[in-house]
Amino acid sequence: MEMNLLLGVLLVIGVLSVLKMVVGSKVISIINRGLTGGLMIVILNCLLPQYIVAVNLFTIGFVTLFGLPGIMTLYMFQFIF
Repeated sequence: MEMNLLLGVLLVIGVLSVLKMVVGSKVISIINRGLTGGLMIVILNCLLPQYIVAVNLFTIGFVTLFGLPGIMTLYMFQFIF
């Protein structure tokens, strides 16, 4: 992932976090959770190149619904299969 794109994603996550605290909207919280989960998958793909999980709408949705246990489940599936 390019450094500019990574900084952009981190900036968007930060802005959404501040916006969530100010407004308190559930939609902003869900979007923020999805972006953070996607960023965590990208970072873990860099740290664990032998177990790469694809970043697509299914994995982002799975991580958005289940959070950290969802990320661990995706990597466990990748390890098993």
